[in-house]
Amino acid sequence: MLHSYEPPADVPACIDVADAEDVLPRKAIGHLLGGRHFALASDLFRYEMLAHSLGVWVDTDCYCIRPVQDADYLFGWEDDKLINGAVLKLPSSSSFLADLRAIREGFIPPWAPLRKRIGWRLRPLYSDPKPLAEMPWGTAGPLALTHYAKHSGIAHLAQPVSRFYPVHWSRTKSLLDPAVRLQDLVAPDTVVLHLYNEVLRRTEAAPHPSSPLGAILAEGQPEPTP
Repeated sequence: MLHSYEPPADVPACIDVADAEDVLPRKAIGHLLGGRHFALASDLFRYEMLAHSLGVWVDTDCYCIRPVQDADYLFGWEDDKLINGAVLKLPSSSSFLADLRAIREGFIPPWAPLRKRIGWRLRPLYSDPKPLAEMPWGTAGPLALTHYAKHSGIAHLAQPVSRFYPVHWSRTKSLLDPAVRLQDLVAPDTVVLHLYNEVLRRTEAAPHPSSPLGAILAEGQPEPTP
């Protein structure tokens, strides 16, 4: 199921499209979309989708190696410090999800240094609250997921790095290397390969056909006519 506020083009026939308005009214995140803060808007949207019990959230820049098995709690470590939410499932009634859904404009991350928290809390006395989009990267995403998973006592349920994030964002260039094979990048237990579109899109050159990303893009394409 692909959630979208507008009918997307070129959606494969096997993909159902749902109106995102039914999950989170566009006006709630319109300022983020207008400011092109798409990752932040996506973070807030996925939490509402989970609150509607609509299944497992999977980012559109994920390549599935094998089917994602459903579970009450489904999330994974991106590295030894952060939990990522590219693949995410939480019970709609969980305190973990309630904490995530409380993130909105005016939110002050409890994990931030005390001095910064005090400054942000006092800011409305002389100015507007610090916009969520100006908070440090990942405030509504990996930073929040990691903090609240630990706070809720369920960080141990996170899947190992190899399950969803076998290629760290800092190593995405390996996806474009024609000397590397896709099978070299994944582990026996890998279910999803997160492609980190925000990093890859900074590369202007088209992926080499022999590269892992080139091989992924070639899947499902018709054979060239002789």
